Amino acid sequence: MSLKPNEVKTSNIATYAVTESKLANSAVTTDKIADSAVKTAKIGDKQVTGDKIADRSISTNKIIDGAITGIKIADGTITKDKISDGVLGRPLTPPVATVEIGDNAVSESKIQNNAVTTAKLATSSVTAAKIAAGAVKTSEIADGAVTTSKIVNGAVTPEKLSFVPGGAVNKYVPRAVATWDKTRMNFEFDGVLHTDGMDLAGIVPAGAVATHLIIEVSGPQGESFQIYANQGTKICNSFIGFIQGMGGGMGRVHCVIYNDPDRLFDYLLTPGIGDVAVAVAGWFI
Repeated sequence: MSLKPNEVKTSNIATYAVTESKLANSAVTTDKIADSAVKTAKIGDKQVTGDKIADRSISTNKIIDGAITGIKIADGTITKDKISDGVLGRPLTPPVATVEIGDNAVSESKIQNNAVTTAKLATSSVTAAKIAAGAVKTSEIADGAVTTSKIVNGAVTPEKLSFVPGGAVNKYVPRAVATWDKTRMNFEFDGVLHTDGMDLAGIVPAGAVATHLIIEVSGPQGESFQIYANQGTKICNSFIGFIQGMGGGMGRVHCVIYNDPDRLFDYLLTPGIGDVAVAVAGWFI
C-alpha cells in the first residue's frame, strides 16, 4: 500500500512508535525539545559538541565548580571588576603592568613602609603641609639656604650674633645681687695664675660679651688680686688691683671685663691677701 505525501497525521502514529531509526539526522530541532526534557542519562558520553550548543545558552549553574581552568580563559578577558578583593596571589605571571592599575587604586594601606624613596617623589611634590612639625633639623638645611626673606623680623637676638654690629651699643642686663657669688673658699692664695679658675658660666648667660663684677679685697699693702678674661689672648681685658696704704684692703670696686664665650676667667691672688669676695652685678649682650 502506498501513501500520499503528508497523509500520515499525528493521530495516525502510535505512542512511542517513532524510534531512533525512524529519525533522520538533524531532524530534531530546538523547537522539538521540551524545556528541561534532555536529561544527563539521555546524552551519550562526548555527544554534545560545540556546534550543538547555542550561543550564550550555558548559564552559571550549568558549569561544575573548578571546571574553568587557566587555558579556558582568553587573554585580556578578566577585567578588574571580576576580581574579588584579596584573591590575587603572588607571584603574578606576568607582573601587573602600569596600564593595568586603575587611577587612585594604590591606597595608603597598599604601600609598604619605606617603599616611597626619593626617586619615587615627583618634583615639588613634598609641600609644606606634608612636612611634620619639627621634622626639619639642622642637618636637613643646606648651607646658605636661610636667606634674609626666610628670617622672621625680630627673630635674631643678640645671642645669635657672633659679632657686635658696627655702630651698635651692647645692651646692659643688670642682675639683682643678694650674696657674693665667689668667696675665699673658691680661690687659691698662692701667687699662681689659675687658668679658667673662676667659672661664671652658671651665672653669666651664653652670648654675653662682657661681665660687670663687684670685687672686695682685704690684706696688707702691696698684695694684689688679678682677673683676666683670658691671660693668653686677652691680657688687656683684665682687672688688676693692688692694695694701697697702711690700713689694708682696697674696699669695694666695680670693673667690667670682656669675657670669652665660655665665661671662664683666669685669676691670680698673692699669698698675703686676707680675704676676697666677687659678685656678678650684670653683663653686656
